[in-house]
Amino acid sequence: MHLLRQSRGRLGSLLLLCVACPIAGQAPTGSITGEIHDPTGASVGGAQLVLRDVATEALRSTTASLLGSYEFPQLTPGVYDLSIEAKGFRRTVERHIVVNVGSAVHLDVTMPLGDVSETVEVNAEPPLIEPDKVSIGSIVDLHSIQYLPLEDRQFLNLDLIAPGTIPGAPGTRVAGSSVETFSVVGMRSQSNNYTLDGISNNDPHINGPLNLFRIADAVQEFNVETSIPGAEAGRNSGAQVSIITKSGGNAYHGTLFYYVRNDALDATPFFLSRAGLPKNPLHRNQFGGTVGGFIRRDKAFWFASFESYDQSVQDPATGRVPTDTERAEVTDPVFQTLLSFWPRANTPQLLLATGMNWAGTTPDEAKDETYLWRIDQNLTHNHRLTGRFVWLTGSTLVRQTSPFDGTINNSPGQLSLLVQDTYSTDRLVNEGRFGYSRNKAFLQPADANINPALIFVDSTGKTLPGYIDTRVDPLNGGLPTITITGFTGGGLGVGGGYPQGRTTNSYEFLDDLSLIGPCGDSRHTLNLGAGARSEIANLFLNAFFRGSISFPNWNAYGSGQPSRGSLATGPSETFRRWSRIPVYLYAQDEFRSRANLTFNFGLRWEYPGALTELGNRGSNFVPGVGQMILNSNSRIDVDPTQLGRAALLQTPVNTWLPRNGQFSVPNKNFAPFIGVAYSPAIWPRMFGHSSTVIRAGFRISYDDIFDDVPALMGLNFPPALSTTLPRGSYTWATVLNQNLRLFASDPTVLPQGQRGILTFSAIDTHPSSPYSMNYAFEMQRQLGKSLSLEVSYTGSQGRRLAVTLDPNQPVVMVNDPTKRGDQAPNQRTFPYPQYSNILQAAFVSNSNFNGLALVAHERMTRGLNFTASYELSKSLDDNSGFFPSDGDSAIYADSKNRTLNYGRSSFDVRQHVIASFVYKLPTRLTGAIGRRVVPRQILEGWAVSGVTTFRSGFPFTVLASSDTDFTGLNRWTPAGGFSDRVDIKPGITVVPQNMSNPDYAFDPEVFSFPQAGRPGNVGRNSLIGPQMIDQDFAILRDLPIRKTRQAQFRVEAFNLFNHTNFELPENRLDQSSVGKIGASYDPRLIQLSLRFQW
Repeated sequence: MHLLRQSRGRLGSLLLLCVACPIAGQAPTGSITGEIHDPTGASVGGAQLVLRDVATEALRSTTASLLGSYEFPQLTPGVYDLSIEAKGFRRTVERHIVVNVGSAVHLDVTMPLGDVSETVEVNAEPPLIEPDKVSIGSIVDLHSIQYLPLEDRQFLNLDLIAPGTIPGAPGTRVAGSSVETFSVVGMRSQSNNYTLDGISNNDPHINGPLNLFRIADAVQEFNVETSIPGAEAGRNSGAQVSIITKSGGNAYHGTLFYYVRNDALDATPFFLSRAGLPKNPLHRNQFGGTVGGFIRRDKAFWFASFESYDQSVQDPATGRVPTDTERAEVTDPVFQTLLSFWPRANTPQLLLATGMNWAGTTPDEAKDETYLWRIDQNLTHNHRLTGRFVWLTGSTLVRQTSPFDGTINNSPGQLSLLVQDTYSTDRLVNEGRFGYSRNKAFLQPADANINPALIFVDSTGKTLPGYIDTRVDPLNGGLPTITITGFTGGGLGVGGGYPQGRTTNSYEFLDDLSLIGPCGDSRHTLNLGAGARSEIANLFLNAFFRGSISFPNWNAYGSGQPSRGSLATGPSETFRRWSRIPVYLYAQDEFRSRANLTFNFGLRWEYPGALTELGNRGSNFVPGVGQMILNSNSRIDVDPTQLGRAALLQTPVNTWLPRNGQFSVPNKNFAPFIGVAYSPAIWPRMFGHSSTVIRAGFRISYDDIFDDVPALMGLNFPPALSTTLPRGSYTWATVLNQNLRLFASDPTVLPQGQRGILTFSAIDTHPSSPYSMNYAFEMQRQLGKSLSLEVSYTGSQGRRLAVTLDPNQPVVMVNDPTKRGDQAPNQRTFPYPQYSNILQAAFVSNSNFNGLALVAHERMTRGLNFTASYELSKSLDDNSGFFPSDGDSAIYADSKNRTLNYGRSSFDVRQHVIASFVYKLPTRLTGAIGRRVVPRQILEGWAVSGVTTFRSGFPFTVLASSDTDFTGLNRWTPAGGFSDRVDIKPGITVVPQNMSNPDYAFDPEVFSFPQAGRPGNVGRNSLIGPQMIDQDFAILRDLPIRKTRQAQFRVEAFNLFNHTNFELPENRLDQSSVGKIGASYDPRLIQLSLRFQW
């Protein structure tokens, strides 16, 4: 209650502020502003303006101020006609005004003298530069979605054509495999915010988009704001992606489409071609359609879409498998059974060169269907109601690196519902929205039908301790996760995070209010907004219920002598029910102090809420106390005289831990915003005549703490029991056995010579919301009627970003530097010796970014539309994500000295060029050719489009493998792998590397393992991976059937020139393939389609 009283006081002060931005609130809308003049340039005050939606005949009206200015805020994206009437002037109609989502169209109108009964009609040509807009972003319009090549038909992949977007680091965990992740201005991929028709379209568990919706033909457009959005934008500090769906109108319209891909049309992947193997089979079929129209003309409209996706593909893969000689050396009976899960080596000639001796394919299958329905109704001329429903159902089989390390089955289900109510008057527009979304997922290993109890047995056939028996526990079937040092991509069993499942229901209530000329001052436009979101998540995550087992080398594997093991046990399903309610308020003011100078001020307040386990199941780590059970004063202790679960004690302490596991929740998340847009009226040779705009702004933004972070508390005791054995020598019978003392003998540990084996996940009990400070400066110049040029500087400072720490990191006393930190005679002390690893989510990371961008944009002229951009940037941080990427670990080398990790971000791309174009061959050109060569009918209707990409490589770090602990500062952990870096040998100043040679990407001989007691001296992300060069291209022809009907045939080529783009090389020093590249991105792919539209 104290928190609420404090909040009410702050919110009351906030609502009294007159602060804002030209974009109408957080709603998915645009605006039109401008001034009315007479032929002499004088203002025409009091003019009556009526705005008509061409598709639906919806009307909005307003009256120009005494200074002649007018504004239509919160407009639904579409095409409008504007009618202006004033005494003594002819009625003027500006036609075909295109309003995009997030756009601030500026249209000044000059009214000719005459009688109001006379009408002058002109086609509106608003400037390209949007002189009233402060934020920096890009529109991906319907034309781009329809004509640009789009592999997999995932429209969100067109995010990457927006200037300022950088692809996420390889392996970044955010979205599904069909959607590219990206970052902007140094923010993480998980810092982006997605909305669909104004309601959240995010997966709250990992802060990625609900990307499985296949609605490319149902999307009208989307806006990607990359820097300094107004105070209306929130939830995350990265890009604000606003997606708008189509609606019906007074005319019936629709499409039917069929897209096909087949391996017969594709090139052979590089590594399969080199191994002399055939390309992988692929069969993909996508078909569907859209239809829209009216229920009652001018009043009620409907729109619907359907798309089916069916793909079966064998993806190329490489790996290290046992040779015939190694197979013959196996003596362990359990391992002899496991040998049958490995394929035979089929490329033995490549083992020495690449470290791989198997090349083949892995299954990747997907089948889903997406349905969308939308209804719009004009209740009156100023009152509109919208309802929209999207539903996806299907299943996928997602590959891993090889068929013998497992695959993941997923049965997703996604649903999104919107109810929107818009009311307007001359000076007021209010838009209220209710949204509901559901995200459902169930993932399990594809080998879940394998019963480990029948494989891991003793000489009598009895199941060994710790292995799942699917006859008793069918949910957790499948092989344990088995890794072998030196066998890159050659382990067994899928990763330890499966099976898992969740159903998340999100309810949103939002309202945006725009007031034109509050307090009688027409120079101001005030926007106010508020919203709340209720998240209820039902989930389970049976991490490591199958167990995880590591071997130091092949010989230890063959003889059945693992060196480390982790296991979690408990009820067959770790079901938890979580809930939280974030809320926010904002206020904004757009102040046009002069016709060419606009100031924007804003303030936003966010209360993220705390994710709470409603059943009080789980525990969290409390510094200075230990691991405590939620909603109690009980600490988890261990009785060294008892075995297994019987050894766990609940000891009362003088601290009460709330059921959300936190002693405080951030409630001071105030985010100010200030911006200015200036159109110089001086030096016309430099700035032109009203054709230049200079923008500058500053913004603080907060990140949502996504639900996967606090939900990890639910994986702890009670009731789940997680243990990790220290490095040693074990057997199949002991490596997963939990019926033992929960202490392991370790002579290096002071003072008792033993350490706990209990592992826990945790979150900071006093968390802070991550935030960033964004700032930007941009100058945009329009040249002629269709070309604009931009130069911009953007920067950011990230603070309190989410990371993983180990509060139980030991202090190492090095007595013999030639020995590793956990080997005698070296000694260690643990802050909490009764525990093993504690993976704690903390908010302590920092980042900074500086970037310079050049952008050219040509609006559709003579059939050509293009956007080209070049960005030179530098992004630095000490951690690039809560989850690891392919080239970087998510865990600090030393939790007590985080500055050792400061270096290039995992997504740092120094140079990035992206260009997209659509060109419709002009009729007069084809006609002229046709009269001389071929019939004109054959040449008409052709168009070409393409996307060109060049970017420098992603950075990566040279590490040790997860089975080597050479400092004792950071031990192997099930969630994060291993993050200790290696040494570069004395005298080496440059690492020999050639990223175009997969057999020698970099020289591993210049690196060595450091001595005990210190991290390696190789900098984090100090090597640069292969660059990317790609050209996607499409050629199509529109074939008219009747006046309003046409068919379209198109051919799309992705990676048209079949340029081999390699992935990152193996970066773990003690892997056999270190320094070599074993995978590449797609070769040339061909997609055919046939479309019919009316």
